[in-house]
Amino acid sequence: MKIQILSNAKTCGTAAANRAAGIIGEAIANQGSCRLVLATGASQFDLLAELLTRPLPWHLITAFHLDEYLGLSPDHPGSFCHYLQQRVTSLVTFRDFHWIDGLTKNPQAECERLSQLVQAQPIDLALIGIGENGHLAFNDPPADFESSDPSDQHVDSANPCGPPAGLHRPRPAQGPGSSGRIGGPGDALAPCLDPPSPPGSRPLSRSRFRQPFTERGPPRWSRTLNRSHPPIFDLQINGWRGVDFNADQLSADQLHQVCLDLAERGVQRFLATLITDELPLMLQRIRRLNHLAATDPLAGKLIAGIHLEGPFLNPEPGYIGAHRPECALPASPETAAQLFDAAAGMLKLVTLAPETDRGGLTIRWLRDRNVRIAAGHCNPSLDQLKAALDSGLSLFTHLGNACPATLPRHDNIIQRVLSLSDKLDITLIADGQHIPYFALGNYLRAIGPDRAILVSDVTAAGGLPPGPFAINGRPVHIDAQGIARLPDQPQLLAGSTCLLDTAISLLKQHLDLSDDWIHRLTWTNPRRALGEPVNESNHAPR
Repeated sequence: MKIQILSNAKTCGTAAANRAAGIIGEAIANQGSCRLVLATGASQFDLLAELLTRPLPWHLITAFHLDEYLGLSPDHPGSFCHYLQQRVTSLVTFRDFHWIDGLTKNPQAECERLSQLVQAQPIDLALIGIGENGHLAFNDPPADFESSDPSDQHVDSANPCGPPAGLHRPRPAQGPGSSGRIGGPGDALAPCLDPPSPPGSRPLSRSRFRQPFTERGPPRWSRTLNRSHPPIFDLQINGWRGVDFNADQLSADQLHQVCLDLAERGVQRFLATLITDELPLMLQRIRRLNHLAATDPLAGKLIAGIHLEGPFLNPEPGYIGAHRPECALPASPETAAQLFDAAAGMLKLVTLAPETDRGGLTIRWLRDRNVRIAAGHCNPSLDQLKAALDSGLSLFTHLGNACPATLPRHDNIIQRVLSLSDKLDITLIADGQHIPYFALGNYLRAIGPDRAILVSDVTAAGGLPPGPFAINGRPVHIDAQGIARLPDQPQLLAGSTCLLDTAISLLKQHLDLSDDWIHRLTWTNPRRALGEPVNESNHAPR
């Protein structure tokens, strides 16, 4: 054990925050994520305040709540949930935050649920304070230091608003205002201090367990505070966690792992998206993706089809975005036929620039084969947009992006599309980086809940730590905030790094979207836009 003695609480908090930020950064650099345990109390004030000023990729961190009083609602001023909401989760957004249900009717089951979550992967860091009297919640007598039960439960009979008292086995609370205290991951950490860490893990990774637990779903309150969303249908996923659907050597294992991750994050269906490149390469990648999806039951279940974002895009700077302008082609039925044949029935959506499709011939050719067509990366006039609608155009891809930073004040692609929002389904990238939340709210109000669709546009950079990377052969840099940019054109975002489950949590926080809106924008509307039958009852949140 290394002990540092510092002059005051402020200095101690700064030093601890520096050390914690280093451990978190190292974990993310090594494994792409970090698992963190947070405690509460006066000892954490300066540490948490300092730590939250560090430019950490919080969206890659899964956090656990150390302990909670039994019988307290999360908005009670003495609740540790209330403490963490005020000081942490209202200021940054985690990948996951596993709260303890202080209102549970079955504390033992709640301990087992939390222990099961903790044991899934090693804990990288625990921030836990020791009081002036040497008090550490789960080391007080009569704690059983020989216990191997990670769901071992202790009860604190102190008043929840006062200083903590001794910990005991479960017993009735005594006196008015008294309450029990239920331990979360901290219970699991104490019995595991002595055994050596597993190979390849950090010294602080203490949460490997000896016992299996019966699987239990999280309680109602925990489900509300965790990521629990309607089923997600994402029309634009380019890759995830280093796996690029546009890679020439995409493997079956890589595609399967991406599908596993997406399914765990609430994505029930999605369109695998391929972007502009040389036509022979695009054809090869379409065939490979189609073959892999056909031979993997999970991928076959999740992948609803292929979305081609290109090659029929406007090559002008700003409109082409992060695509390769030299690979953009004028739209033609002949080229569309090659792409369609390579997909062997899997081509469901094509994003193109209507101004490149002379006479709307390509749009009509695709429409006649039951492929949906979206305008995007484009700058058609209003008349060209209307003509494309007459030919079969039905969507617009990620409004507010793939256009120059400076546009004419009134007659621009955004205003033209909004003027036709009663005829077009309009997708929006929902990560808060591609469109600021206040502007995203404006778009949603203008489009309405029946025509707006949220997409992630997530790329292979999603879920990765900060640093250099390559997408479709092009260098990309992921900054400390988790934003992917082109190094030679830092004003251009190279797709999103945020899946829709995280985006939904952020939208609820920033725009206060209802569950009904979320359900429409991420499930009902995408299905309807692709021509799937949707019952009105499906609008109800699940």
